[in-house]
Amino acid sequence: GAGGPGDHPGGPLDLTEAAEALGVTVAELQVALGPPPPNMAGAAATLGVDVEVLRELIGRP
Repeated sequence: GAGGPGDHPGGPLDLTEAAEALGVTVAELQVALGPPPPNMAGAAATLGVDVEVLRELIGRP
């Protein structure tokens, strides 16, 4: 992917790799997660992936 760490300002999560792995944009992933704290179960349902897969991609417990 283009860019590196700190490529975009904002939150503590770098969603770029997770979004690429899921085949969505970072913006789409952010919308699915909602405001902090992220709604992992809701986002997983929205994106059609298992919540454990999503947690692993994003690196959240």
